[in-house]
Amino acid sequence: MLNFIPRINIHSVAVEFYGTSDILSWPSLLWRSTQAFSLPSVNVTIQLYNYTAGAYQTSGFGYVSYSSGPPFSYQSFSQNTSHRAEDFRDSSGNWKVRVTATRMGNQFYMMNDYILFSPTAIVKYELDAYFTFTNISVGLIINMTYNVTCIFTRSVNATFYLWDYSTSSWALIRSYIATPNIPETIAVTLIDSRYISSGESRIRVYAFEQQQFDFRADQIKLDIYAI
Repeated sequence: MLNFIPRINIHSVAVEFYGTSDILSWPSLLWRSTQAFSLPSVNVTIQLYNYTAGAYQTSGFGYVSYSSGPPFSYQSFSQNTSHRAEDFRDSSGNWKVRVTATRMGNQFYMMNDYILFSPTAIVKYELDAYFTFTNISVGLIINMTYNVTCIFTRSVNATFYLWDYSTSSWALIRSYIATPNIPETIAVTLIDSRYISSGESRIRVYAFEQQQFDFRADQIKLDIYAI
């Protein structure tokens, strides 16, 4: 008796591409992959790694499956998303893409021409300014008033701090959204002497915005009432 057992040759190749991007806020993400094969009708799967799910994508954004065209004909596939783009990087900005190709019959070559991983990041412009009052010589402090008059050229998020000498850290005293090109005065009256030490007091102005801005300090003043 003769048994005939057919054999099917299945050839497969998988390549993982990886890189490092930034860790800014990503409102969108665009990726593209371009490749060709030495034989037609290769089954190709392209997958982005989803770090939130802990696995490569199997559907939706970050997943493409297709059958290749004529030999040595480069084909390009891309996707863009504005939904949970940051799922496709880790906490250090690392990302990876996997291309898997499978074909029955003869062996084939895979030629990867181009891998694009392009997030759109929100750039944040920052101001971090420090001012120090020195040679403060007073008796028993009843109260003290800090006055800061300044102008921002954009509607920035501005925060003011005083240095707390008892904890060696910055203490938040006021936060607000500035009105562009309008002088605004922040006045804070305190009775706590922990913001003065060895004749010195420090104030800090921090602001940020997604577009570049200018800052002008018209007045930084400290009034102390003491006996």
